[in-house]
Amino acid sequence: MYVFQKYVHLFWIPFILIGKTAVSQCSHCKLVLKLKEMTPALKVIYEQAKSKNKMPIWTYSGLLLLALAITIGVIDNSKKDAKNAVLILPLVQEMCLK
Repeated sequence: MYVFQKYVHLFWIPFILIGKTAVSQCSHCKLVLKLKEMTPALKVIYEQAKSKNKMPIWTYSGLLLLALAITIGVIDNSKKDAKNAVLILPLVQEMCLK
């Protein structure tokens, strides 16, 4: 029994897991059976194999990179706003005094 994970990716960086699937392969004749073709006994093994295989954390690496990029952007933007306020405040005060 082989379990495969399907996920959404962008340039091979995984973002979100969209499902798991499994196939069974006979070790003697190498016949591959998909879920629809499996016997009830194989379907039980399929469900066990699917539930045992946990999703690795690297599957969310794309979401982690996206969150990191957004966080850096927000921090950078707030620093620029503070710098702009320091530069503009004297000009506004000078204009108000005239």
